[in-house]
Amino acid sequence: MLGISGEIYAQAVLLVSCLGLGGWLMFCYDLLRIRRLLIPAKSWLISLEDFLYWIYVSLSVFSLLYRQNDGILRSYAILGVFLGMAVYDRIVSRNILKVLKKVLERLKISYQKRKGFRKKLSEK
Repeated sequence: MLGISGEIYAQAVLLVSCLGLGGWLMFCYDLLRIRRLLIPAKSWLISLEDFLYWIYVSLSVFSLLYRQNDGILRSYAILGVFLGMAVYDRIVSRNILKVLKKVLERLKISYQKRKGFRKKLSEK
């Protein structure tokens, strides 16, 4: 531990775990967003998904704090989760969603062109 007290080391591990958890939680939300792009859903289903997602978030954060910090709430732990979410969103999520939207637009345009071409063939 390089001369670092056990308590400080444990709190540093907690902070790193919170950063990782924040990234994981944003990844999970990205899966929901990607599903919504691919398969449009009704608003009640989106609300239900979001509700279940936030229950998962709260249980995950509580579980992490309980296991690693005896359930003691630390402001830097919550800040670490939010920071992990923000970093993931800025670096990974935005780029993935941009690429996916472009791919979907191209597929849609390609589908519409083929549909129009087939229509012209059937008219002849």
